[in-house]
Parts: sequence; C-alpha cells; structure tokens
Amino acid sequence: MRRILTALLAAFLLLAACGCQKKSSEALRFKSEYEQLNGQKDENGRPYPEITIPEDNTVRYVDEEKICEAFENGTHVIYLGWPQCGWCRRMLPVLLSTVRQYSGISVYYFNMKDARQAFEDGSDEKLAQVYLNIVEELKLDDYDISGEVSHYDDGTMKIPSSLVFFIKEGEIIGAHKRTVESHLDSYEPLTEDQAGELADIYRTYLEEMVRKVAPGCDDC
Repeated sequence: MRRILTALLAAFLLLAACGCQKKSSEALRFKSEYEQLNGQKDENGRPYPEITIPEDNTVRYVDEEKICEAFENGTHVIYLGWPQCGWCRRMLPVLLSTVRQYSGISVYYFNMKDARQAFEDGSDEKLAQVYLNIVEELKLDDYDISGEVSHYDDGTMKIPSSLVFFIKEGEIIGAHKRTVESHLDSYEPLTEDQAGELADIYRTYLEEMVRKVAPGCDDC
C-alpha cells in the first residue's frame, strides 16, 4: 500500500512540475518576445519604448484556432496586440502587475498583427478569415465595444492593438485599449499617477471577475 501511495505521489508531483514548466516556458517566451525589441528602433526611426516583463507573468498563448473559444468560455483576461505596438509596451507592465494580484487569473495573448494585416492587404485568405472570425465573435457579445474600435471603409470592425478584454464565465464584462486619456504619446512613459489610474481601471473589471454571488441571489 505504501508503495502505491508513493508512486501516486510521485506521479502527481511529476504532473505538477510539467504544468509549472509549461506555464513558465510561456511566460519566458512572452518576456523574450517583447524585451528583444528594447534598444531597437521602429519604422519611424524612434526607439521602441523600453519594457520589462516579469518572469512569473501569467501570460498564456492562444492560437488562431482557439482565440474565439477564449471569448466564449472561462474567466480570464484576453490581450490582443503585438510587440511592435508602442501602446502595448506602455500598458502591459501595468496590466501584468495588476493581474498578478488576483490568484488564478491568466492573460490570454493573441498576436493579431498578421491576421489584421492579411485582412487589410488580402495577402493570406486563411489569416484574414481568422481576423473576421474574431470580429464576428465580438459582434455576438452583448457588451458594447463601440468606444474601443473603429471601422474600415467597408464597415468591417477595425480592432486596435493594445485592446484588453475581461472575460467572466464566457462573457465580456469590460474592455480597454491603450492607457489613459491624459497619456497622449506612446513614446512617452506613463507617470506614476497615470499608471495608478490605469491600474484602477483594470482593477475595476478584475474585481468583478472574481466577485461571487450567493446561490439563488442575483445581486440581492
């Protein structure tokens, strides 16, 4: 009996270690993906905003087959952006540090750059369809994101980079892009007050995500 229990414990620890290793590898991959642009210049010849990503971030990668499913199921944050986006590089440290305060909440990351570009220039029909699938998914949800998006000439929704969604049990309860209204230039760092204001915006949605209502009680 003791041998069986020992074997079961060893198997459990092995599975736990594998899970931690996978999560850690995604966190380190994200850190590398964004930090490798530090010290480099963008297409306008200006330095990319410097960014430091913690090694223990809660980022999980989502591919094009799973991104729509991420909007329909679970409780987590979804971040749509890419490393070259200046606004992304400014808001991410605040987002990641705020999310870390809420145990069990992960940030699902989808790099939307290629999919949106494929839709814009028609270079890849399959990738363009991925973008359109995300657009259709957002249109199906009751949450009004009209203030966070614009539209192409043909009326198709243009999803901006740096857009963050807060998902609770498969429903969008909040969305926010860029940083705060007083922060007008992505090349400029956030002030301490601006970072605090942005954290408060994220925290409002995160608090709602983790809030539990007693059974049989609808906000009574």
